[in-house]
Amino acid sequence: MNQLLVNTMTTVNFHIDEQNIAHILFDRPDASANVIDSGFVSDLASAVEQALAAEPKGVLLRSAKPTFVAGGDLDTLYAAGPAEAQQVFDMVSLLKQSLRQLETSGRPVVACINGAALGGGLEI
Repeated sequence: MNQLLVNTMTTVNFHIDEQNIAHILFDRPDASANVIDSGFVSDLASAVEQALAAEPKGVLLRSAKPTFVAGGDLDTLYAAGPAEAQQVFDMVSLLKQSLRQLETSGRPVVACINGAALGGGLEI
């Protein structure tokens, strides 16, 4: 694939192809599944912002794993207590904002669901 613009984050890869289609690829390193945690949400927000700034014809959301997104990082969520409430709220708010940007961008957005899409993965 001829990539015109490439930007690689930690858990989400992003590029614009030769047809001006934005590809947002979920690919958590050293893990068998993509899960939603603060790093994923931050990377997704950056990828969405950069993708939409490039004014693509459309956006594809894909996974490099056998599952699409396995939902929230349960270890992190179980460990969260009252002291982490604001941090969890901010993370969920940023995820919601990113998905809303895609929804209202006026561009076609396709989620290429290649396996399980659980919890937040189904929301995506």
